[in-house]
Amino acid sequence: MGKKHAKIAGAALFVSLMAGCGDGKSAEQRKISDREAIAAVKAAQERKPPLQPAAVQPLTVADLDRHNLHNTGCTLTNTSIGTGPLIVASDGRAMIRIDGEIEPLAADVGGEQLGSFAWRHYVGKRFALTLQPDSDAMAQGRALQTTGTIEVRDAYGRQVFASQGQIACAA
Repeated sequence: MGKKHAKIAGAALFVSLMAGCGDGKSAEQRKISDREAIAAVKAAQERKPPLQPAAVQPLTVADLDRHNLHNTGCTLTNTSIGTGPLIVASDGRAMIRIDGEIEPLAADVGGEQLGSFAWRHYVGKRFALTLQPDSDAMAQGRALQTTGTIEVRDAYGRQVFASQGQIACAA
């Protein structure tokens, strides 16, 4: 056998050995195994972390000063939680104190506006807020004070805080 035939025979032996080195699964079994692995990865990626209730605290006078929030937009105050407003919501933004940190939220200007005072929805990096007056008079621009609720949701859309209170809007 010459060198050329020896190389060909060696290559053929290598290919036949490699063909036998599989995992013993048929093509159909590999497809099923691949689908199961893909499903497991997707499930792990879509898993939500445990729900963490948000500790919302009233904004302080210092917060209002620092962020220039006096006499702007609407506030919601719940006197059973504290004397300061839980939120200040204005035409373009809202501020809320969650877990000791001020969370700025941007107005969802594609949503519903509450008269000329504020918007119904605000969105931030970690939370979204909904301001819900109990009457539609505010949405029609006729009322500056009413009762209502706020609802705070996490980045996964889960409610982490809700409170009723007095909504007051600057004229």
